[in-house]
Amino acid sequence: MNSLVSVVMPMYNSEKTIAESIESVAKQTYRDFELIVVDDDSSDSSYEIVKSIADIEPKVIVIKNHHTKGASGARQTAIDVAKGGYIAFLDSDDIWHPEKLEKSIQFMKKHDYAFIYTDYYIFKNKLTDFYGFKYETPNCISYNDLLKYCPIGCLTVVLKEDIIRGVTFRDYPKEDYLYWLDILRNNHKAHRLPQALSFYRTGHQSISSNKFKEIKRQFYIIHHLHDVSILRSFLCVAIYAINGIIKNINIKLSWR
Repeated sequence: MNSLVSVVMPMYNSEKTIAESIESVAKQTYRDFELIVVDDDSSDSSYEIVKSIADIEPKVIVIKNHHTKGASGARQTAIDVAKGGYIAFLDSDDIWHPEKLEKSIQFMKKHDYAFIYTDYYIFKNKLTDFYGFKYETPNCISYNDLLKYCPIGCLTVVLKEDIIRGVTFRDYPKEDYLYWLDILRNNHKAHRLPQALSFYRTGHQSISSNKFKEIKRQFYIIHHLHDVSILRSFLCVAIYAINGIIKNINIKLSWR
């Protein structure tokens, strides 16, 4: 099997964090990778920063988004040109542990898994010796599980390329969640590698911002895009909201 990992990184006005994110990929112990950075019409110096890195680092590719503006279009643009037998995701303000890819690929090959994710740390602004809140995920997630809540962090996911054939990022809010649903409804399951190998940056945003809008989006995806009955959709969204509240409380308590 093609052992190349295509790392998908959408970028929009990320001049303050993009170099650190790229560095965390460049330092991977697993060396068979390409990093595809897709600029989503940035108005700051993000593109110039990445272009200067790509000029001296052949593993880094920087291109412009040729789909609809937004994370979904940028990710799909990267997948369209990806050459890897595996696809991984990292946003332009997040960070990987140096062994993220090596341990992920070893785990997938050992168990013959096509979709894996890991635990991850949530940190504020700068990564320090204290990694912040560790978010632990369940060991396995089915399509029906995912309808009720989404513990999968996009920055932790690695997929076999053949599992996403015929599946594309759709231009809706919560595009990564919708993408996982579209994959798992084809009788697949996602499996946990039980280590925290990624670091999610919250920046200055509130972790509880606009949850009502997020719940409305969740209902739209489940009921309208995945044709789940209205009663079951309400139940799934209620469970999703409860899990979200519990997660946010745990994060706030860990940061006191």
